[in-house]
Amino acid sequence: TSGDNDEPFTLSVFDITGRLVMNQSGYSTKENSQIPLDFSNMSNGMYIVRLETATQNVSQKVIVNNR
Repeated sequence: TSGDNDEPFTLSVFDITGRLVMNQSGYSTKENSQIPLDFSNMSNGMYIVRLETATQNVSQKVIVNNR
């Protein structure tokens, strides 16, 4: 459940072709703004991680190299 100061977020991961491969929604708080991601079952390569909140949209390239 969300509290008064919680901010809803959507975190999406896309592969290099633009296909959505992971999607997660929830609430972040000032006390806990970390969102764990597990890339261990994903194929090696480049992905785009996009974080959307009510106040910002951030995209970041991530390289996965599982051995």
